[in-house]
Amino acid sequence: MVEVVLPNDANPLGNVLGGKVMHLIDIAAAIDDRGKPKPIPPVIPETEEDKRRYEQAEVRRRHRLEHRTRPRK
Repeated sequence: MVEVVLPNDANPLGNVLGGKVMHLIDIAAAIDDRGKPKPIPPVIPETEEDKRRYEQAEVRRRHRLEHRTRPRK
C-alpha cells in the first residue's frame, strides 16, 4: 500500500494570501491483472521532512489496523 498526501489550498475572495483548507491522505494498493495485491517498491525517505512524514504514516497505519471494524477478505 502507498499513502498519498494531497494538500488543498484556497484563496477566498478578498484574501490575497490564501491558505491551507484541508489535508487529504489517500491510501492505495497496487493490483495485478487478476485484481490481487502485488508488491510495490519500498519508499526510501531521503530528507528530514520525508523521514518525518514516513514515521507519521507508520503511526497512522498502525492506528488503522488497530481500529479496523470489518474483517478482511
